[in-house]
Amino acid sequence: IVDINLASLKLMGYEKEEMLHTSIAQYIDTHHSEHWNQCLAHLHSHEQVENFKLSLIHKNGMKIETRFHVLEHTNGIIKIEFKDIDTYINNELILTKMLELERFTKELIYVQSKINEIIVTTTSRMTFLEEIVSLFEDINHFSYAYIATIEDDKLTLLAQSSHDSLDAKKIYNQHHTIMSHQTDCPISESILRQKIIVIEDLNTFKTCNMNEPFVAQGIQSMIVLPIRQRSTQRAFGALNLLFSKVFKLEQETLRQFENISDLIALGLQSIDDKHAKHVLQMQLRQERDFMDNVLENAGVIILVLNKEGAIIRFNKKAEEFTGYSASEVIG
Repeated sequence: IVDINLASLKLMGYEKEEMLHTSIAQYIDTHHSEHWNQCLAHLHSHEQVENFKLSLIHKNGMKIETRFHVLEHTNGIIKIEFKDIDTYINNELILTKMLELERFTKELIYVQSKINEIIVTTTSRMTFLEEIVSLFEDINHFSYAYIATIEDDKLTLLAQSSHDSLDAKKIYNQHHTIMSHQTDCPISESILRQKIIVIEDLNTFKTCNMNEPFVAQGIQSMIVLPIRQRSTQRAFGALNLLFSKVFKLEQETLRQFENISDLIALGLQSIDDKHAKHVLQMQLRQERDFMDNVLENAGVIILVLNKEGAIIRFNKKAEEFTGYSASEVIG
C-alpha cells in the first residue's frame, strides 16, 4: 500500500501511517485470499476488474463485506476504489453496538463483584438494598433505579437512587397504586411471575400507564429484576432499572442480570441468617445471665467444680458461710 484516502482509512479503522507500506494481504479475510489472487491474475492479463467482491478485516477484527473495482493499473501501481460503503456503515453500527454491549457486560460483572463485597459487610436488609441500588449509578446510560414491593395492593418504595434528575420518584408515587393492579405492569409482573422483565424500547410499550411519563422524561429502556426470598424462592419485590438509551439485550447480558438477581437473594438470606444468629446469641446470653443471677442469689451454698477439681463458681451464700470471697477461691 503506497497511498490510501480517508474514506478507506475509516473503512478499515486504521491510521494512515499504520497501513502505508504494508501488504494488503494482511487485511484480507483468509478465506478470500484465493479470491484476491484471482483478481491479481486478471490484472496481469490486462483484464478489466469491476464489482469484485472482497472480505476485509477491520482493525477490531470484524469482517467487512465490500466490493471494489480497479480504476487504473499502470507501472505496477494498482488504484482501487471501494464500493458499497453503505454496507460498512451498517457494519460500523453493529461494531459500535458490540463494543457497547461488551462494556455493559463488564459493568454488570463489576456490579456482581461489589454485591459480593456488600454481602460480607452488611447486616441490615435496608442498607443492603440501598447499596445495591447505588451500584448502578455509574453504569453507562443509567438514569434511575428503585426497589419496590407490593404491600396492601400497592407498590411500596424500599430503596432508590441517590440522584433523581428525571424526578422518577414523583412519577412512581403518582402511579404506584395503579401499577400494583395492572397485570401488564412490568414491576408487578416481575414480582408475581418471578422473572426478569426487559423492555428494550418504552416507546413501543404502551400498556402500562407509568411508561408514558417516563418516556416524556427521557427514559428509553427498562429492566426489572425480581428480588426473591431465597429460602422460599418467592419474589417479594423488584429492582427497576431505567436507562436513557434504547438497546437490545443479548443472551449473555440477560445471564448477567440473572446472576445479579440471584446474588441479591443470596445477600438477603445471608443478612437474615446473620440476624437470626444474632437473635439466638442474644437469647442465649439472656438465658445465661438469668441462670447466673439465680445461682448467685440462691439461698443455698452453690459450689461448682470443673473436671480437674478447680472451683469455677462460688455464690454469695458460699461466701457468707466460708468467709472467703469468690475471687479468692475461683480457680
